[in-house]
Amino acid sequence: MKPALYPDQIMKKRLSVAAILTEARTRKSLTQDQLGELVGFKGNTIYRIESARFSPNADQLYALCEALDITLTLDGIDI
Repeated sequence: MKPALYPDQIMKKRLSVAAILTEARTRKSLTQDQLGELVGFKGNTIYRIESARFSPNADQLYALCEALDITLTLDGIDI
């Protein structure tokens, strides 16, 4: 059985997700508030995700990827 991820490993993954989402939002010329409106979040929530202070759940991450036209992949399968 694989050991659980350590907190620093989790933070690295959060930071990676944050960087990908921030870059995609910027590429689409959207503000955090505009992206929030598209997916039903407050702009503050987008800020918290992009600063790795909040981890979106699977449904929220899927909505963000759809709004940003990016592919969410899990174990090599596009979701």
